[in-house]
Amino acid sequence: MPNLYNDTEKLKEQADAQHQRVIDILKEPKEPSIFDTVEKEVHLVTGGLGHIGSYIVEYLVGSRDNAKIIVVDNLYNGNYANIEPARSKAAARQNEIIVHEIDIEDGDTTDGDDMLDLFEYFEPQFVYHQASMLTLDSAKHRRKAIDVNIVGFTNILELCNIYQVKKLVFASSASVF
Repeated sequence: MPNLYNDTEKLKEQADAQHQRVIDILKEPKEPSIFDTVEKEVHLVTGGLGHIGSYIVEYLVGSRDNAKIIVVDNLYNGNYANIEPARSKAAARQNEIIVHEIDIEDGDTTDGDDMLDLFEYFEPQFVYHQASMLTLDSAKHRRKAIDVNIVGFTNILELCNIYQVKKLVFASSASVF
């Protein structure tokens, strides 16, 4: 008759030995990858699911290598369908050993704490501010328009200064009037 205590002890010893091998492997220094040596450019596009913002994202995917693109949108005017051409272009460029990441974050530029968290986490080097209210909506909802078009822009401007963003691009339309 088999001794269950001895079998259990052997299994425990084998499991402990295997566990120790895994720990030893994890402690070994790994060979650096080509992607470890290339720092990603981080681009933040506010209003990136809107009409102009989505074109900026598509341009960045087509013109920048090894880029991380953060799209921030509250979906007031934006639409996920607008970003599909950029995602398709990013997928097509994967064959060129070019790594693109497109992260879509729900965010509102009028929420200073929300934007601070995004800047703190992603540390963007380039910001393209496209978040605004459409002209017709601005006429109907003046207080909201002031909040989005002025306070939201001021939040972005201050954070770009604090985080020493290399470049801020603010493309405007009639929405700001």
